[in-house]
Amino acid sequence: MKVHRFFIDKDLSEYNLNLSDSKIINQIKNVLRLKIGEEVSFFNGRDEVLAKINSLEKDKILFSCKKISIKKDRGIIVSLYCSVVKKDKFEWIVEKASEVGIFKIIPVISSRTIKTSLNLKRLNDISKEASEQSGRITLPLISDIMTFSQSIEDAKFNKMNVFLNTDIDDRKIPKIGDGESIGIFVGPEGGWTQEESDLAKKNGFLEKSLGNNIFRTETAAIVASYLFANS
Repeated sequence: MKVHRFFIDKDLSEYNLNLSDSKIINQIKNVLRLKIGEEVSFFNGRDEVLAKINSLEKDKILFSCKKISIKKDRGIIVSLYCSVVKKDKFEWIVEKASEVGIFKIIPVISSRTIKTSLNLKRLNDISKEASEQSGRITLPLISDIMTFSQSIEDAKFNKMNVFLNTDIDDRKIPKIGDGESIGIFVGPEGGWTQEESDLAKKNGFLEKSLGNNIFRTETAAIVASYLFANS
């Protein structure tokens, strides 16, 4: 039987848990219609517990908890620097990148970007739900929108950066060890400009290709996210 998972920003070290989050209470009581004695799991980015419902009240639910062994997220830290695309496509990118294990998602405004705004609160809600569903223990970070030059500066903290470019043939995925960080840059549907490509190379980025086919931004973002997060 499926056990539903919820992220909560609470200490999970105690046996008894008093939950007062109205959204989760509504989900448990009115959507899932769970009863006393049934179980859910809670995770907080560090621990996960199996929680049995002991009482259902109007504005709180009481649980008894026991820690369970967790499937740790990969040690490699992958940040996705993705050019902003229209709302539904970027929301899909956030959902799927969260499922495959991306550590951080940075929306980027490049020279050929058309869409220039996003609802960050909604994106964080989407990444939270995707993390709950996929079984990962941490939530991805969703950055404020950056200009291309700001993203280049931000990426200097990574151990390695990969600049995806359809004009080259090199498809070899570089190896990176656990605990190290890598940035992946995915361009807009109009492609990177020569100036952006030159700036990336000037800053030591590796130019790579995903193959002969030219992908849409959202396809390239998820293919690259999976390949690098699970290499």
